[in-house]
Amino acid sequence: MKITCLLFLIAFMRLPFLHAQPTLQPTKALDVAIVQKVIDSTTIGIQISLAFQCKEDEVRGEIITTKQRKIKNELRKSQILPALLLNPYDLKLNLEMYDIEADTSKRNDYKRQSYALLARDIEANPTDGSLYFQKGVLLESELKLQEAFTEYVTAQKYMPDSAKVYQRAGELYLFFLQYGEAKAYFEEALIHDITALNAHLFYAITDVFNAMTALSQAESEGQTIEEAIKKIQQDLVYVNRAIDLYPNRQDFKIFKLYARILWVFYKGVVVGAALSEANKTDFELDKMLLSSFFKFSKNDLNELRELKDAFEKMVAEKKVANLTLAYESLGFIALFENKIPKALAYFEKVSKLNTEKIQVYYNLCFIHLLRKDYKKGEASIKRKMILSKEAIDYQLLGSIYERQKKHEKAKSFCIEGLKKFPASTEIKAMLGMLEARTKNYAAAERYLQEVVDAKAPDGELLYKLALTQLAQQKWATAYANLVNAGEQKNAEAKIIIETYFKY
Repeated sequence: MKITCLLFLIAFMRLPFLHAQPTLQPTKALDVAIVQKVIDSTTIGIQISLAFQCKEDEVRGEIITTKQRKIKNELRKSQILPALLLNPYDLKLNLEMYDIEADTSKRNDYKRQSYALLARDIEANPTDGSLYFQKGVLLESELKLQEAFTEYVTAQKYMPDSAKVYQRAGELYLFFLQYGEAKAYFEEALIHDITALNAHLFYAITDVFNAMTALSQAESEGQTIEEAIKKIQQDLVYVNRAIDLYPNRQDFKIFKLYARILWVFYKGVVVGAALSEANKTDFELDKMLLSSFFKFSKNDLNELRELKDAFEKMVAEKKVANLTLAYESLGFIALFENKIPKALAYFEKVSKLNTEKIQVYYNLCFIHLLRKDYKKGEASIKRKMILSKEAIDYQLLGSIYERQKKHEKAKSFCIEGLKKFPASTEIKAMLGMLEARTKNYAAAERYLQEVVDAKAPDGELLYKLALTQLAQQKWATAYANLVNAGEQKNAEAKIIIETYFKY
């Protein structure tokens, strides 16, 4: 009995003396209607943006469809399997079959065999760089990216003149958005092989994003965007060198045109966004004319006219077998000129020439939503989903209906998306805010809390979670989340604390 009493006394002593502290309350009236008004004005958080993307085969005008790839793979398989039956421990043949069986369960068997054979061959030939490279490719295919990079670094040691090793390592840096390091690796690849068109393409992309980073840094240091933009120049050293060395290679000359449109496009977007005073919400361009979003210098406008002439000539003369990228470039130039119907016609042409080009459906959706043509925007996303379904697709469909104030329909797409992508914090965050919009605050809190628990500290998420708690008069937890959101530099959270919790 004494032990029981002692344990009870210890437990009692550990309880917080809540009656000794004042209960946290807002210092100014804060009812559900006020909180709901704030919730209704808070962005859902999904964005769709224009993007100009090109691949090596597109630059050359060689589009390979899934059907064509399957036919090609079946032919390869019919040639490889007889040889593999005779040589079941041949590394190259097993790696080939691993690649061919990409969409089948048999791939795992070839994967295991390939790893075992690589280990055998590396032990027998520890200075053969090609083996480390192959192991890196295998690891990368499984998204074991850090391990793959380690293998590429080892391969560099034993085959320092191989362009492909530097290119693969650069691609990993690009994946992790480390543009400076990526560009250095692509440069190294081009030094060793100036004809590597894919390395040229990646080099151009990292050049653009390094320039955009430099612009942001210049702004943070107090320069105006106009001053900063004058200091950045596109790096065309390697493509110009390739053209000089191989004057008969049309692919280099064509690639240079795409590199130029890529540069002008992204520069125009960044500068236009920085100079715009419009209220950029979920889809950023809702309240802007495209002509006011893209800001080009006089030199850029002259170059756009020259590029337009070049692409129109390419289309008229049919210089390549597939003109997808040429039409896409003309579509973007039409957008820059604020000729929206013409731009849509070009993008539709792209979607017919290359039905599997995923980004074009997002670009079409973007323009339809700009025109508030929600039905066509939804149709564009659903056309894309025939090819592949991703979490962002369900978010976009939900957002299309949310913009029309059809919240229940928006929620249904998010719920459908969560069934397919249960780990998607982005869908959960959106669903949480949709539940808040429809005054289901407990459900909203539950979804948003799951997202907050799963991610690194995020001021916007903490702020949204706090709103759902304020609506339920959970003052203490809401206040704690507002404070945390403020510490993550969320301005809205600080305003609510100053307005309603200033003691």
